[in-house]
Amino acid sequence: INVNELSFSGSSALFHAVKWRNIQAVQALMQKPDLNVNFHSIVYRSALRVAVVENCEELVFLLLADPRIDVNCRGYHGRSVLHAAARKGLESIVRALLNHRDIKVNTETGSGDTPLHLAAAEGFSAVVRLLIADERVDVNRENARRCSPLQEAAYRRQQNVVSILLRDERV
Repeated sequence: INVNELSFSGSSALFHAVKWRNIQAVQALMQKPDLNVNFHSIVYRSALRVAVVENCEELVFLLLADPRIDVNCRGYHGRSVLHAAARKGLESIVRALLNHRDIKVNTETGSGDTPLHLAAAEGFSAVVRLLIADERVDVNRENARRCSPLQEAAYRRQQNVVSILLRDERV
């Protein structure tokens, strides 16, 4: 059996199992050594991205535990799964991603936004706190619009985030 065979919609069995939150099917598929856990569907989504976007923590944690997973895989517009989690304010998923040994915390989207830019602009205070607590995060990186996360938060009138960022000595 080819566990990586695509359906008529251009998606893998793993993609569908994650999309439908079928944990038992995901576990069974992940036992297969030839499974491509990083396959991107026709809509340019990996199984990990689907689990993050759908806020399915159990599946995110399961996928992150697999040594084959590419935690820095990019989707449409160059967004990583950390970008997706930060943009949606998914605190526990952001924490799990930050704890992954291979995570790149300052990756940029096509427009130069880091996960911190997105969390700051959306006003997700808890996620901003998590990100700036990680010493690897560049709190002053400018995006393509030459805006730092602080400037993005100020522009979007995210006063709580502005206050949090201003308390960080690196800003």
